[in-house]
Amino acid sequence: MIEKLNLLQKRDFSGVINAAFAFLSQEFKAYGAMFALFTGVPLLLMAGVTVWFINMMPQDMSAGEVPGAGFWWAFVFLGVLSFFVFALLFGTTGAYMSLYVQEGAGNFQRRDVWSHFLQNLGRMLGVLLLGGALFFAIALVVGVVVGFLASADALPWYIIVFLVFLFIGLMIYAWVPLSMVHMVVFHEKLSAFQALARVFTLVRGAWWQTFGVLFVLSIIYSMLGFIFSIPTMAYPVIQELSGAGMVEPASFAFIALTVFSVLGRFVLYPILLVGVGVQYFSLKAGSDNDDLLRKVEAIG
Repeated sequence: MIEKLNLLQKRDFSGVINAAFAFLSQEFKAYGAMFALFTGVPLLLMAGVTVWFINMMPQDMSAGEVPGAGFWWAFVFLGVLSFFVFALLFGTTGAYMSLYVQEGAGNFQRRDVWSHFLQNLGRMLGVLLLGGALFFAIALVVGVVVGFLASADALPWYIIVFLVFLFIGLMIYAWVPLSMVHMVVFHEKLSAFQALARVFTLVRGAWWQTFGVLFVLSIIYSMLGFIFSIPTMAYPVIQELSGAGMVEPASFAFIALTVFSVLGRFVLYPILLVGVGVQYFSLKAGSDNDDLLRKVEAIG
């Protein structure tokens, strides 16, 4: 048995960040191969649909050019595909980390991860839909309130600013616990409603730490992801400076650079996924006293 990193352990903020990168370093080969095998084709498809969507966008929307039917078909298809791709990304990582804790490093195969993923796929899709519905409900309530007050033509500007910040605050407050909901689904095998209640219970008393972990990892992810966007942003500038004119969205170079940018960002997504998983196990160890029980068992 390969000596593994103990994920089921209470950690502070820096401990979670360090453990996330330690896990990625230790499991780079096994986890990376699984990630590429299970998500490679869907990610390529999503990159292609993204290029299609860009090509369907009107060239000059600021001048009032109305998008055609193809644009809206591309928009709907990209939204549906994104939902399933993210379910695959979150689900396979949740299944892998759950088996890592249960079975130990090197004691499970890719087919075990896939089987674990399929067994909980229904719960995963359900919890994503419920989480999306929660965000939509928050947006709807705040939007109705703002619309009602604005219709009175006597809404002070500072009230509007307050409501906007309230909306953003509620979204962030819900986003922090919901970021871990896939881990609850795969490791604790709870129903969608139970999983939503569980994540809010887990972050009780540790919301700020969880937010800090997500914030720092998001910055790291964005900074590294920006590297993959540089060629796409630089290409139009180079075209203009060379006198070649405006970039054609259907050109091979633009399509290749766009696919490279999309795939590059998704390749880096495990930074966020694994970090969230480590934070989940840290909170679980603290709330369920799993860390203490393991130490007692080791002494025994």
